[in-house]
Amino acid sequence: MKEIGNNFGFEKSYSPIDLRFSLDSFDLWYQKNQNEKIYLRSMGSGANWLYSHLTLFMALHKYFCSLGANSLIPPILFLDQPSQVYFPTSVDISDSFNPKELKKQENKEEKTDEDLNAVTNLFNQMIKFCKDTLSETGIEPQIIITDHADYLTLDNDIKFDSLVDGRRWRTKGFISEDKI
Repeated sequence: MKEIGNNFGFEKSYSPIDLRFSLDSFDLWYQKNQNEKIYLRSMGSGANWLYSHLTLFMALHKYFCSLGANSLIPPILFLDQPSQVYFPTSVDISDSFNPKELKKQENKEEKTDEDLNAVTNLFNQMIKFCKDTLSETGIEPQIIITDHADYLTLDNDIKFDSLVDGRRWRTKGFISEDKI
């Protein structure tokens, strides 16, 4: 979890990240020092909550992949709108994803670039995780994401369109009517 979590944008007070998870109690916390645990419910921002959950889910999936054919858990993770922490969908009713306009509606225009970079990093880290897990375990997890963030500029010349495969909910929806 440390390896995965350090690639996300946790608040500086949680750096370097040292997340812990108990299989007995299902508690998730940040280990501040030897004697102090900060549980998820007290970790502040929605971004910290998002990153904590992603870190845990990705670490579990890496473990499941490492088990190979002995794993009873399929390596599929479904995420609904992880960018909502930065760009709430309640104000997004336009025909395309426009981060500047969304931030203007929230009166947070000065945070547009910072938040767009955080969302882009989120996608970059999930891509990196899938590739690294494939390299380390021979199994590539699949992360299915429904989101309104779109047309991101990703690392390593990865085209966002190659990940979306033409499935944009604003114009087509998740399930085509001709398939029903």
